[in-house]
Amino acid sequence: MKLERELSQRIIKFYNDRIGKPPSQIICHFFDIKIVISLENSVTQAEQSLLKGGYANLAEQARLYLEKIIKLELKSLI
Repeated sequence: MKLERELSQRIIKFYNDRIGKPPSQIICHFFDIKIVISLENSVTQAEQSLLKGGYANLAEQARLYLEKIIKLELKSLI
């Protein structure tokens, strides 16, 4: 699946460039006109530090805001 591999490589590069840490695994599934992308182990050092420090809610908030910020850029890769 050439398209899946290319898409995975783009996402890895994007996360490495923008977030500072690429996911350990990316799984792409195509369904007619939709695509589902699963990212594994994409937690940043900052999020890990917040979690270890007992700030799980803050880590979750940080992730939600980060996803909002990068959503449009990520969509343009696809």
